[in-house]
Amino acid sequence: MKSIVKYSIILMVIAMLLFFIHSIIKKTEHKKIVAQNIKSIPEFCIYNVDETEFCSKYISQESSCLFVFFNPDCDHCKYEAEQITVNIESFRNHQIFFISSSSVNDIKEFAIRYFLNDYDNIKFLCDKDYVVQNLMGVNLIPSSYIYNSSHHLVKSFRGEVKIEALIKYLKM
Repeated sequence: MKSIVKYSIILMVIAMLLFFIHSIIKKTEHKKIVAQNIKSIPEFCIYNVDETEFCSKYISQESSCLFVFFNPDCDHCKYEAEQITVNIESFRNHQIFFISSSSVNDIKEFAIRYFLNDYDNIKFLCDKDYVVQNLMGVNLIPSSYIYNSSHHLVKSFRGEVKIEALIKYLKM
């Protein structure tokens, strides 16, 4: 009887080890896929806040662009939006895409609150099915990705970032 319990425990430990090894391998593979996906702007289609389709193929190659993944209730996101508004002249020649999985109404209110809906170079997008967030491996809000005019990744930031860093890398 003791040997059955002993072997059962050994089998459970081996099974748990195999599960953890499998999980680690899966996460490593996922990170590699995400790293490959973000080297250039991935192909995607989501929606503008007016509920018309927006696809990555519509992104101009005439200027660099900034993707900001945000949540309208996030204090760090509010701070970044406020800083972009205060420094809007530094962003005028760049495309900015604010992307959120929140409701369209919440996204619109956020855009209005920070006066960012008044600029042609700034778009607010709804990613309710996490299409872009999954492609780009976004797991922390806010996250920011800067791409040059050739749509190649220049820099990514996870978490709140100083406005000076965004401006610096957008100009590269």
